[in-house]
Amino acid sequence: MPLPESARLNLIEGKYSIRQREADDSQALYELLCQPLCKRGMVSEPFTSADHFRSWIDSTGPNKFEIVATNENTVSGFAGLFLCDENRKHVGWVTLFVHDRFQSRGIGASLIRTVVAAADRVFGLRRVELTVICKNQRAIDLYRRFGFEIEGRHDCFARRGGEYIDVYTMSRVVERIACTQDVFTNREQILDRDAA
Repeated sequence: MPLPESARLNLIEGKYSIRQREADDSQALYELLCQPLCKRGMVSEPFTSADHFRSWIDSTGPNKFEIVATNENTVSGFAGLFLCDENRKHVGWVTLFVHDRFQSRGIGASLIRTVVAAADRVFGLRRVELTVICKNQRAIDLYRRFGFEIEGRHDCFARRGGEYIDVYTMSRVVERIACTQDVFTNREQILDRDAA
């Protein structure tokens, strides 16, 4: 679902928009995740194909909010908010990636801002969590700007490419933050909002 012109993000060196992920985005997202900086930011082994990515994203279940940032026809970023179930229905977990070529242009901030707004206003989540590689200071700084705090360090959390990686778990708990964002009541308002 494309956004109206008024919702386009005016970021450095171009116009970007945020929209919900579509099934046809799998190839572009696979290519995004194959970028060297994206690969270094992944806790898991890289995807081997667009079908592998599609299989993973489909296995996360139906309770999710997935968005992409686009520049004309190019997918430049992806963020997903995946809702937990049973006794963790108040929790969601986040993943976020920005194409190497489009980093440092505000796209990551726009994606996380949109995901946080959905978590707070649409889904009413009390807690949003993520894991981030300890060496990825740029991502850690970005998440902190949106109220995430480091909760713990996990040494040798995963093995990737023959080496063990350490990660932080970070979370954003509603009780810990002063909410200053505009109130949105549904998914369409969040996607239609001018996030610049």
